[in-house]
Parts: sequence; structure tokens; C-alpha cells
Amino acid sequence: MKSIKTYVIVVLIAFVALWLAAIAVFSGAVSQDVLPAFMSKLEQPASFALLGEAMGTLDGLFSSIAIVLGLVAIFFQGSELKTSTDAQTLQAKALTLQIAQQNASNQLTAFTARLNYLASEIAYMENAIPKMVENANLLKEKNRMKECDDLWIIIKNTREKQQRYRKQADEIDDKIQHLLQDFEQPLA
Repeated sequence: MKSIKTYVIVVLIAFVALWLAAIAVFSGAVSQDVLPAFMSKLEQPASFALLGEAMGTLDGLFSSIAIVLGLVAIFFQGSELKTSTDAQTLQAKALTLQIAQQNASNQLTAFTARLNYLASEIAYMENAIPKMVENANLLKEKNRMKECDDLWIIIKNTREKQQRYRKQADEIDDKIQHLLQDFEQPLA
């Protein structure tokens, strides 16, 4: 691709130089002695109008070359546009993957926070239940049966809640393990 650009630039410079040389020859700025024999017989234009006529043929040639160079430029722009589009497609894929990873990371953070909460609540209940049982037994000894029965209902509900929290913690732990396995898989 670079070599084609170099050739186009060389051709452009050559034609501009040829055009300037033709103007120099036709305007008489170059001596007839310097020109080759077949060119020394050419008549120099006597007026600017004749110079314009002489340059008309050369300008037609240059116009054709300008059109070809324009088409080459369009070709280069097309290939650069394709390269740019390919790069943007890769960026879009990378961004999509990054968003998916960020979503998974957010889920992992949320699961971890919930798991920490459940673990602390389970530990709290683990410590609270024996104390409640002890208080219930004390109430029973004092013959305060209504308060004792109410406390046993609270103990039962606390144990059920503790079991629900343990089940939730196990489910969340499974989800975290699944997410971590997904992170370890190679990125596609």
C-alpha cells in the first residue's frame, strides 16, 4: 500500500514538473539551444492566446491523469475506511465483553455482600439461641408458663430463620462458584 502511494506521489510530481517545463518552453524562458533537435523546430507562441492553445493539449492530458489520481485516492480512502470499520468492530466486541464481565463482577459483589450478611446473621442466631433456651428454662422454673411458651415460639422461629438463611447461603455460594468458574474460562 505504501509503495503505491509513493508511485502516485512520484507520478504527480513528474507531471507537475512536465507542466512547468512545458510552460517554460512555450513562454521562451528556456533557450532553443538547450532543447533537443526535434523540439527546437517548434514555433514559440507569439501571444498568450497562442500559449493557452499550446497548453490546451497538455492540459487535456493532465486532466485525464488527475481523474486517474482521483480514482486512486478514492481507492485508498475505501481501503482506509474498511480498516477503520474493522477496528471499530473489534472495539465493539471488546466493549461488549467488558460489559459482560462488569455485570458478572457486579453480581459477584452483590452475592458476596448478601453472603456476608447471612453469615453474620447465622452466627448471631447461633449465639442468641442458647441464651434464649436458658431464659426459657429460667421462666419455666419460675412458673411463668405464658412467657416461657412465647419464648419457645421465638426460639422455634429463630431456628427456622437460621435454616432458611443457611439454605440461602448455600445457594448463593453455588452461584458464586459458578461465576468464578466463568471468570476462569478463557475469553472468547
